[in-house]
This record gives sequence, C-alpha cells and structure tokens, in this order.
Amino acid sequence: SLSLSKLSRRNLSTNVDYLGLKIPKTNKYAETFAKHRQLLPINNNAPYVSIDSFIAPNAIVTGRVGLLESASVWYGAIVKGDDKNLISVGFLTNIQDNVVINCVPKPQLDNGFPSDVSIGKLCTINQGAILTSCAIGDVCNIGQGAIISEGCVVEYGSMVADGAVLAPYTQIPSKQLWAGNPAKFIREIDDDEITMWTKNAENIHKLAKEHKEEMFDEEHGTSYQQYEAILEQDNNKKNKN
Repeated sequence: SLSLSKLSRRNLSTNVDYLGLKIPKTNKYAETFAKHRQLLPINNNAPYVSIDSFIAPNAIVTGRVGLLESASVWYGAIVKGDDKNLISVGFLTNIQDNVVINCVPKPQLDNGFPSDVSIGKLCTINQGAILTSCAIGDVCNIGQGAIISEGCVVEYGSMVADGAVLAPYTQIPSKQLWAGNPAKFIREIDDDEITMWTKNAENIHKLAKEHKEEMFDEEHGTSYQQYEAILEQDNNKKNKN
C-alpha cells in the first residue's frame, strides 16, 4: 500500500476528484467526493497557486489567475479568469465564501486599461461579493454582497460596505468608507481600523492552514484510505496477471 506521505497532494486530489468516490459506510468518518475540479486551465492558461495558499474543496479557480503566498479562496467562491485577462490575488488576502471574481469579455476597458482584476495584499473580500475587472489596493475590506463594477479602483485602506454597489469606473481614494447604491463617500477610515483588518487577514490565514491540514489529516480525513485501497487492488491484479 502506498502511504500518503509518498503521494503528492496534487496527485491525490486529482485522482480522488476524477474517481468521484464514496468511502464505505463502515468507516467512522465518511466523505463523499464529487468530480469537482478546483483548478481549471483555459486554453492552456492554468492558474498559478503558491504552495502555502488554500483553495476550499468546492471553490474553483480558472484560467489566468495568480494566488500569491498565503492567499485563500474559501467555500463556494469562484475566481473566473480566462485566457486573455489576469486575476491576481495578493499576499495574505482572503476570498471568502461564495465570492465571484471575473473579467469582462474584452481585452481592454473603455478607459483603455486592461480588463484585469488586481487585489492587493492583506485584503478581505467578504462573503457573496462580486468583483469585475477592477483594482483593489492593499489592506482593503470589501463587504458582504458588495458589487465592484468594471473599471473601479479602491485605493489603500478603504472599505466598501455590505451590499454597496460601485458604479462602473468609480474611484475610491485611500482610507475612505463608501456605502449605498450607488455607493457614496461616508467617512474617513482611521489607522486603528486598518490595523484591525491586518490582524484579521493574518487570523484568517491561520484558519486556512487548519482547513488545509484537515483535508489531508490521516486521523479524521478518509480520502487517502480508499485511494490506497484502489492502488492495492490494482497492484494485486497486475501481480496475478
């Protein structure tokens, strides 16, 4: 039997996803596996994912996407790059549950800038937000359900409130809070809030590490058990032949 330590994480996840397996009910911990693919190349443009980043099992990252060190993409999130535009996610930035990040289907915006998405370091993109062909500076906080339309720029240390909608090509200066639909300036952001967001991003990274380790934990995770059993069956068949 091939031990988990001898398997690369990529090979393990690829084979389990491909087979769509279900652990026998006799096991104390049972997991059902779908054929979901976390990483999907588009026309040979595959996502780049740093080794210490985290992508939840049911999230998906496609096309020209770069996840830098310690970034995380949480449950149900979609980071939908293509073969023309780039989506970059910075150091210690977290993309929370059910967020959608995408690019408009053209190489350039009306203002002449590329239709890319750029998200800086230490940002939190909260649950259900939608970002399209925009630029988010470092240490920004995008609220739950907020919509950042194409061409928008959110500069360093700014916040877009829950449910706010930024009209296309809106620019938010550094250290401001905007809210509403369409979103408007509310107040300035102070340094204490930026410090809090920084610590929050660091804490989310610690949580992401725990989730990542749990996916490959031999005590509570069970995916490796059935994968090893299949390898053993194949080896037995080969030996008999």
